Amino acid sequence: MPTVSTTELRCVIGPTVSRAQFARERTVITRKGKPVAAIVPFEDFQMLEALEEQLIDEGLVDEARERRAAKRPGISLKELKARLGL
Repeated sequence: MPTVSTTELRCVIGPTVSRAQFARERTVITRKGKPVAAIVPFEDFQMLEALEEQLIDEGLVDEARERRAAKRPGISLKELKARLGL
């Protein structure tokens, strides 16, 4: 996955957005060498929004926070997929 600094992004925003749109490429944006954001295809963004909504509706976000606060293990990916019907 390509990365681009915020400084470089000023010069390459157009081509970076085009690669996201047409090549479905994801680009991580960094500031001072640390990831701070990403440019992703809009379909990926929509999928993340829908997944977040489903996680909230299923109570899994609250459950994850409770587990973290109690220092209990999280939910495995296998269990999460099963609970979401994936």
